[in-house]
Amino acid sequence: THLQEILKLAQVKVSKHLAYMKERGMVEANRRENRMIYSLSAGTCSELDRNLKCLQECIHDHPIFQEDLDELQRRWSEVLMFHGKPHERSLE
Repeated sequence: THLQEILKLAQVKVSKHLAYMKERGMVEANRRENRMIYSLSAGTCSELDRNLKCLQECIHDHPIFQEDLDELQRRWSEVLMFHGKPHERSLE
């Protein structure tokens, strides 16, 4: 649900992307009740490493990344407030 809101994509599309990433060892999935919880894999994945390196190199050159970072920071603050931890570190 969170990814759907952030990415503004339909659930089926998000699920397909997550399945692709899981097949390639980029993410791990664990079922909790009726939800799947995804996290980055603990092991290394060369495809993920390449993509993250590319993003790290591009982040300062493209305004869309700053907009995304601002939105992510806003949502992270909401999560911390919801859990009663408003003073924990930011994502920056």
